[in-house]
Amino acid sequence: MACAARGACTAPLTIYGAVILLTGRATRGDQRAFRRVQDAGLYYLGNGLAITLLMAGVLLDTHHQPVLAIVALVGALTLGSLAIIRYRPAKGGQR
Repeated sequence: MACAARGACTAPLTIYGAVILLTGRATRGDQRAFRRVQDAGLYYLGNGLAITLLMAGVLLDTHHQPVLAIVALVGALTLGSLAIIRYRPAKGGQR
């Protein structure tokens, strides 16, 4: 995905997750796919922040900051794994 490779999709994804968490409302599709609205918000927020950290790690690595790049990579893997494993959408619309 060219959009994710440039980091252009990370802000809307993160903002969408934050808006779901702040308002407590989600689209009908998200309400059907997730057990709770908070799960949907945390799923999008976690994935958006993980991609943002991944892009930051790549940027830090190109500027010869390998230790900070590794820290960003570990943070991205942690957030992404948590979002995908804990807050993933249910199969078939219901859990």
